[in-house]
Amino acid sequence: MIVAILFSSDIASYILFFVVYFSIQGLVNLKKELDMKMVVRIINSAAASIVTTLIILTVSFLILLFSSAELGYRTAYFGAVFFNSAPTSSDTIGMTFGINNVIPIIVTVAIFTVVYYFVLQLIAKSR
Repeated sequence: MIVAILFSSDIASYILFFVVYFSIQGLVNLKKELDMKMVVRIINSAAASIVTTLIILTVSFLILLFSSAELGYRTAYFGAVFFNSAPTSSDTIGMTFGINNVIPIIVTVAIFTVVYYFVLQLIAKSR
């Protein structure tokens, strides 16, 4: 449900939902073999990476929105976010925005998950 709200494309939301679902299922199945603290670190780093990616996408969209006064189609964050403004009549302007490409978003979440995991691991070892 939350994933479907985040993306304008239904296919992208289903793909992301299944990736997250099977990742969690894999973590649950590996619970016996892994230390519980490691599983908690993975879940925390994944949650932090999703929040960080959403902040990056929001900031890039706001920069895209206010960067130019011209009408037209513009993209930001490696083509992941788009904004289109076009006149619909003589006095009104129609605006369309959303997710254009999901690959940069997934790559960003994966990279931040790994980085946050190693940061949490270093913090745990230093204690």
